[in-house]
Amino acid sequence: MIQFRSWLADTPLATKLFVFSSILIIVPLFLVGIIAYQQIAVELEGDARELNWQVAKQAQTHVEYYVRDLEVISLKVLNHPDLLRFTRMPHGAADEGSLFYRPIADLLKSAVYSRSDLSAVTVILDEAVSVNSNNQIAIGPGAPFRREWWYQAAPIDSSPLIFSRLIEVDGRQEPVMTLARRIYSSQTLDPIGILL
Repeated sequence: MIQFRSWLADTPLATKLFVFSSILIIVPLFLVGIIAYQQIAVELEGDARELNWQVAKQAQTHVEYYVRDLEVISLKVLNHPDLLRFTRMPHGAADEGSLFYRPIADLLKSAVYSRSDLSAVTVILDEAVSVNSNNQIAIGPGAPFRREWWYQAAPIDSSPLIFSRLIEVDGRQEPVMTLARRIYSSQTLDPIGILL
Protein backbone atom coordinates (compact mmCIF):
# COMPACT_ATOMS: atom_id res chain seq x y z
CA MET A 1 0.00 0.00 0.00
CA ILE A 2 2.92 2.31 0.78
CA GLN A 3 4.41 1.74 -2.63
CA PHE A 4 1.10 2.69 -4.27
CA ARG A 5 0.98 5.96 -2.25
CA SER A 6 4.51 6.82 -3.20
CA TRP A 7 3.69 6.09 -6.84
CA LEU A 8 0.67 8.39 -6.60
CA ALA A 9 2.77 11.15 -5.11
CA ASP A 10 5.66 10.85 -7.57
CA THR A 11 3.64 10.37 -10.80
CA PRO A 12 2.61 13.35 -12.92
CA LEU A 13 -1.08 14.21 -13.03
CA ALA A 14 -1.49 13.31 -16.73
CA THR A 15 -0.19 9.77 -16.11
CA LYS A 16 -2.45 9.38 -13.08
CA LEU A 17 -5.50 10.46 -15.11
CA PHE A 18 -4.57 8.12 -17.94
CA VAL A 19 -4.15 5.11 -15.62
CA PHE A 20 -7.35 5.72 -13.65
CA SER A 21 -9.46 6.49 -16.72
CA SER A 22 -8.18 3.37 -18.48
CA ILE A 23 -9.06 1.31 -15.40
CA LEU A 24 -12.48 2.95 -15.27
CA ILE A 25 -13.07 2.40 -19.01
CA ILE A 26 -11.22 -0.83 -19.88
CA VAL A 27 -12.45 -2.96 -16.97
CA PRO A 28 -16.17 -2.21 -17.59
CA LEU A 29 -15.74 -2.63 -21.35
CA PHE A 30 -14.02 -5.95 -20.76
CA LEU A 31 -16.88 -7.13 -18.53
CA VAL A 32 -19.50 -5.91 -21.02
CA GLY A 33 -17.62 -7.69 -23.82
CA ILE A 34 -17.56 -10.99 -21.93
CA ILE A 35 -21.27 -10.80 -21.10
CA ALA A 36 -22.19 -9.78 -24.68
CA TYR A 37 -20.03 -12.60 -26.11
CA GLN A 38 -21.79 -15.18 -23.95
CA GLN A 39 -25.24 -13.90 -24.88
CA ILE A 40 -24.42 -13.76 -28.59
CA ALA A 41 -22.88 -17.24 -28.47
CA VAL A 42 -26.05 -18.66 -26.91
CA GLU A 43 -28.22 -16.83 -29.44
CA LEU A 44 -26.11 -17.95 -32.42
CA GLU A 45 -26.12 -21.53 -31.18
CA GLY A 46 -29.91 -21.43 -30.92
CA ASP A 47 -30.19 -19.97 -34.43
CA ALA A 48 -27.83 -22.61 -35.83
CA ARG A 49 -29.82 -25.36 -34.10
CA GLU A 50 -33.06 -23.97 -35.54
CA LEU A 51 -31.59 -23.75 -39.05
CA ASN A 52 -30.28 -27.33 -38.81
CA TRP A 53 -33.73 -28.46 -37.72
CA GLN A 54 -35.33 -26.65 -40.68
CA VAL A 55 -32.88 -28.23 -43.12
CA ALA A 56 -33.53 -31.67 -41.62
CA LYS A 57 -37.29 -31.13 -41.93
CA GLN A 58 -36.92 -30.02 -45.56
CA ALA A 59 -34.79 -33.08 -46.34
CA GLN A 60 -37.31 -35.33 -44.61
CA THR A 61 -40.18 -33.76 -46.58
CA HIS A 62 -38.25 -34.16 -49.84
CA VAL A 63 -37.55 -37.83 -49.12
CA GLU A 64 -41.20 -38.40 -48.16
CA TYR A 65 -42.37 -36.88 -51.47
CA TYR A 66 -39.81 -38.95 -53.34
CA VAL A 67 -40.90 -42.16 -51.62
CA ARG A 68 -44.57 -41.32 -52.19
CA ASP A 69 -43.80 -40.79 -55.88
CA LEU A 70 -42.00 -44.15 -56.02
CA GLU A 71 -45.02 -45.80 -54.40
CA VAL A 72 -47.34 -44.27 -56.99
CA ILE A 73 -45.11 -45.55 -59.80
CA SER A 74 -44.98 -49.01 -58.24
CA LEU A 75 -48.77 -49.12 -57.87
CA LYS A 76 -49.22 -48.06 -61.51
CA VAL A 77 -46.93 -50.89 -62.60
CA LEU A 78 -48.54 -53.46 -60.29
CA ASN A 79 -52.07 -52.62 -61.42
CA HIS A 80 -51.31 -52.45 -65.13
CA PRO A 81 -53.19 -55.03 -67.26
CA ASP A 82 -49.96 -56.17 -68.97
CA LEU A 83 -48.42 -57.09 -65.62
CA LEU A 84 -51.58 -58.92 -64.60
CA ARG A 85 -51.37 -60.96 -67.83
CA PHE A 86 -47.68 -61.53 -67.20
CA THR A 87 -48.31 -62.89 -63.70
CA ARG A 88 -50.90 -65.33 -65.10
CA MET A 89 -48.40 -66.63 -67.64
CA PRO A 90 -48.00 -70.41 -67.50
CA HIS A 91 -44.60 -71.58 -66.23
CA GLY A 92 -43.67 -73.21 -69.55
CA ALA A 93 -44.40 -70.01 -71.48
CA ALA A 94 -41.24 -68.39 -70.12
CA ASP A 95 -39.15 -70.21 -72.72
CA GLU A 96 -41.34 -69.31 -75.69
CA GLY A 97 -39.77 -65.95 -76.50
CA SER A 98 -40.60 -62.31 -76.12
CA LEU A 99 -44.40 -62.47 -76.52
CA PHE A 100 -44.87 -62.00 -72.80
CA TYR A 101 -41.78 -59.91 -72.17
CA ARG A 102 -42.10 -57.06 -74.67
CA PRO A 103 -45.20 -55.44 -73.08
CA ILE A 104 -43.66 -55.73 -69.61
CA ALA A 105 -40.33 -54.27 -70.73
CA ASP A 106 -42.22 -51.41 -72.44
CA LEU A 107 -44.29 -50.83 -69.30
CA LEU A 108 -41.17 -50.67 -67.12
CA LYS A 109 -39.40 -48.39 -69.62
CA SER A 110 -42.34 -45.98 -69.58
CA ALA A 111 -42.27 -45.96 -65.76
CA VAL A 112 -38.58 -45.02 -65.80
CA TYR A 113 -38.69 -42.71 -68.85
CA SER A 114 -40.14 -39.67 -67.11
CA ARG A 115 -37.89 -40.02 -64.06
CA SER A 116 -34.19 -39.39 -64.61
CA ASP A 117 -33.46 -40.35 -61.01
CA LEU A 118 -34.69 -43.93 -61.48
CA SER A 119 -32.01 -46.33 -62.65
CA ALA A 120 -34.30 -49.31 -63.31
CA VAL A 121 -37.57 -50.97 -62.43
CA THR A 122 -37.47 -54.75 -62.16
CA VAL A 123 -40.23 -57.36 -61.97
CA ILE A 124 -39.14 -60.70 -60.55
CA LEU A 125 -41.49 -63.67 -60.66
CA ASP A 126 -40.41 -66.40 -58.25
CA GLU A 127 -40.63 -69.40 -60.53
CA ALA A 128 -40.29 -67.97 -64.00
CA VAL A 129 -38.47 -64.82 -64.99
CA SER A 130 -37.13 -61.40 -64.14
CA VAL A 131 -37.58 -58.44 -66.47
CA ASN A 132 -36.29 -54.92 -65.96
CA SER A 133 -36.58 -51.58 -67.71
CA ASN A 134 -33.12 -51.98 -69.28
CA ASN A 135 -34.40 -54.89 -71.43
CA GLN A 136 -32.55 -57.42 -69.30
CA ILE A 137 -34.58 -60.62 -69.22
CA ALA A 138 -33.50 -63.59 -67.13
CA ILE A 139 -35.40 -66.84 -67.59
CA GLY A 140 -35.39 -69.30 -64.75
CA PRO A 141 -36.15 -69.09 -61.06
CA GLY A 142 -35.33 -65.83 -59.30
CA ALA A 143 -32.84 -67.76 -57.17
CA PRO A 144 -30.08 -65.10 -57.03
CA PHE A 145 -32.59 -62.60 -55.69
CA ARG A 146 -33.99 -65.04 -53.14
CA ARG A 147 -30.63 -65.04 -51.36
CA GLU A 148 -30.76 -61.27 -50.85
CA TRP A 149 -31.78 -60.13 -47.37
CA TRP A 150 -34.38 -57.73 -48.72
CA TYR A 151 -36.20 -60.49 -50.60
CA GLN A 152 -37.11 -62.19 -47.34
CA ALA A 153 -37.63 -58.87 -45.52
CA ALA A 154 -40.21 -57.51 -47.98
CA PRO A 155 -43.49 -57.30 -46.06
CA ILE A 156 -46.04 -59.96 -46.86
CA ASP A 157 -48.88 -57.39 -46.77
CA SER A 158 -47.62 -55.68 -49.95
CA SER A 159 -46.54 -52.54 -48.13
CA PRO A 160 -43.28 -51.19 -49.53
CA LEU A 161 -39.87 -51.93 -48.09
CA ILE A 162 -37.49 -49.02 -48.61
CA PHE A 163 -33.75 -49.59 -48.27
CA SER A 164 -30.45 -48.55 -49.77
CA ARG A 165 -28.10 -50.89 -51.58
CA LEU A 166 -25.20 -50.88 -54.02
CA ILE A 167 -25.78 -51.78 -57.65
CA GLU A 168 -23.35 -51.91 -60.54
CA VAL A 169 -23.87 -49.17 -63.12
CA ASP A 170 -21.43 -48.82 -66.01
CA GLY A 171 -18.84 -50.95 -64.22
CA ARG A 172 -18.88 -49.06 -60.90
CA GLN A 173 -20.80 -49.51 -57.67
CA GLU A 174 -23.51 -46.89 -57.10
CA PRO A 175 -25.61 -46.47 -53.94
CA VAL A 176 -29.33 -46.46 -54.71
CA MET A 177 -32.52 -46.17 -52.72
CA THR A 178 -34.77 -49.12 -53.51
CA LEU A 179 -38.46 -49.70 -53.00
CA ALA A 180 -39.43 -53.38 -52.91
CA ARG A 181 -43.05 -54.51 -53.02
CA ARG A 182 -44.42 -58.04 -53.22
CA ILE A 183 -46.41 -59.12 -56.28
CA TYR A 184 -49.46 -61.29 -55.62
CA SER A 185 -51.31 -63.71 -57.87
CA SER A 186 -54.73 -62.34 -58.76
CA GLN A 187 -56.05 -65.90 -58.76
CA THR A 188 -54.62 -67.38 -55.54
CA LEU A 189 -53.60 -64.20 -53.65
CA ASP A 190 -50.26 -65.86 -52.86
CA PRO A 191 -47.00 -63.92 -53.23
CA ILE A 192 -45.48 -64.81 -56.59
CA GLY A 193 -42.70 -62.26 -56.99
CA ILE A 194 -41.37 -58.85 -56.16
CA LEU A 195 -41.21 -55.43 -57.81
CA LEU A 196 -38.02 -53.42 -57.34
